[in-house]
Order: sequence, then structure tokens, then C-alpha cells
Amino acid sequence: MTEICDQVMAGLSCFPWNGANCSVHDMVSLLSDSWLSDFHIDYVLVKISHHYCSNYGAEASSQHVLLPVFDLGSIVSAYRGGTGHGRAAEKSKHLLEVENRIILGQVNSVAGVLHLTNHWTSLVITFKPPRIFYGDSLENPMPLDKASSFRRWISHMLSRSGHEFQESDISIYSLEITVQQDPISCGLFALNAISHYYLQQNSPLLQSDILSLARYRMEIALELLQEGAVSLFLYKVHSIEL
Repeated sequence: MTEICDQVMAGLSCFPWNGANCSVHDMVSLLSDSWLSDFHIDYVLVKISHHYCSNYGAEASSQHVLLPVFDLGSIVSAYRGGTGHGRAAEKSKHLLEVENRIILGQVNSVAGVLHLTNHWTSLVITFKPPRIFYGDSLENPMPLDKASSFRRWISHMLSRSGHEFQESDISIYSLEITVQQDPISCGLFALNAISHYYLQQNSPLLQSDILSLARYRMEIALELLQEGAVSLFLYKVHSIEL
């Protein structure tokens, strides 16, 4: 723990704080008792995807898509209110591309961190067979409106791929996740639950004690700083070359 702290502090001392890969606010909130932001969530999801690719190869990795926070939210919006075909205007270009791959049978699962009011939860959706895995570190069930939207989306994707599947036949299962003991660590547990689902023994469930949570925050911060240092170095080299 002390070694990670020293590395983070050393990394911070090298930066002009002009936001190399993240804003000052993003870094400060990560290193304090604050909720994780969309930026933190999306960043760690990309890292989980990279780890999966390193462990299982590019071909296997391409079959599992970790969606950013915005895309999960847009699925809820697009399929809210009983519409079975969704509203394309609610979806990002990235999500539409993922949907096309699902229809072609190239994606076995999608996952992400779902935002509720002042809370982050974990979501994994499989298509073979169609199932929803939901994890909430507060041990609450999936909100009915969110469950309905995702069931409609899954049914729509399967229908477009030539496989009819009733929304009512899509079951929701519990995703293994640690129960939080404080009011602000839900994002850490949500990310860890997804990492544990895909990486299994290489990513054990996060413990709820203060030191484990602080260490996880530090690890994310250190990766951000290391990537920021590389970006800053490349920028300086490029500037010199010009």
C-alpha cells in the first residue's frame, strides 16, 4: 500500500495539472471519499477489456463488449415505455455498431456499470442463452423499469437476428458482488464485480475494508498517471520534432 502511495505521489509531482488524460477534478475525486464519475467508470471498463484480451486473446475478447455508462443509459431511454423496437435517435454510433455485431452473432455478451440515482450497479447480459446478471452492492433487486428496458432490448436484438424470444422468458440472475459497508464505494464494487465475472481468479472480489478500497482507488490513479505520463512524453517528443 505504501509503495503504491509513493508511486502516485511521485507521479502527481511530475504533472503541470493541465489535464493530460483526465481533469484535476477527476483525479482529486478518485483520491478522496467521493463517488466515482462516468470518466472513472469508463476508464476502468476499458482496462478490464484490455486485461481480458491479454489473458484470452483478441478473438475471444471481441465476443464480449463492455459498454460505457452513456450507452447503457441510452438503452434504458430507447426502450422505455413499452416500445419494442427502440428509438435509434437515443443511441450513440458506438452502440449502433455493437448492435449490428450482436445481430450478426459476433457478440456473446455485453456488460457495463448502470447508473441509478446516487448509485452504481453492475450489469452483464448474455445472448447464448439470453440472460441478465445484475449486481447491487446494496443488495437491492434490479429496478423494474430498467429490467423491462433491457428485456425489450435483448428481445429486439434476437428478433433482428432471426431468433424470436419473449421478454418474459428472459430471467434475471444475481451477479456476484461484495456488499458495501459505506455510502460511497458502490462504483468500486460495481467495477470489481464485472472484472471478477470476466477474469475470475485473476480478479478476486474486492474486500469492503478501508485499506482494500483505498488500494483499489490508488491502483486506478496510478494507471491514469502512467498513461498520462506516456501521453505527455509523446506530446513533448512530437513538439520537438515539429
